[in-house]
Amino acid sequence: MSSWSVVLREKCIFAHKLADMLDLEKLKYPIGHVHTPSSMNDIDITQATTVIQKLPDELMDITLGLNPKDLEHTYRPGGWNIKQVIHHLADSHMHAFSRFKYVVTEGDQVEVKAYKEALWAGTPEIDDSIDDSLLILRGVHNRWSKLIHSLDPQILNKGYYHSEMKRNVPLFEAVAQYEWHCKHHLAHIHLALKNME
Repeated sequence: MSSWSVVLREKCIFAHKLADMLDLEKLKYPIGHVHTPSSMNDIDITQATTVIQKLPDELMDITLGLNPKDLEHTYRPGGWNIKQVIHHLADSHMHAFSRFKYVVTEGDQVEVKAYKEALWAGTPEIDDSIDDSLLILRGVHNRWSKLIHSLDPQILNKGYYHSEMKRNVPLFEAVAQYEWHCKHHLAHIHLALKNME
């Protein structure tokens, strides 16, 4: 084989690997990466809070009628299945709601501890049913969205110190992050359902 053929072959292999990596990136981040705003107005907060408020209903609608085998479908190779995504959302959003409550009750820059989401997703109470996690999400999102709606802009500019991120996260930024988080994982579930076809 000529050196030209070897180079061409290596370039083709690299191009295929790059295409696979880009496809995997699209599956990991179907709506793109999170963008953190430097500020949000009342309309932005209301729109983001509406997404947060509606997530439990959307999850209940798209999982209605799914059996335990259906819940095992993943959105990408090596990714979480539908059941794991829903349990993760319950864990993550309980933490988020608590972080908001800490800022409201204890003041600006209260330090919050990060949690190991993969370990939380595998604790013993996790089972084939998503019912408990859907109920948690309904209650947490109902109270969380009420809390966000009740906050004045001064409070929304205050935040918590995230020990893993090593910086202060203003509540308005957290609202935007969790709006994205809702859409991000909802897109994962839609991809997993599409994989069932």
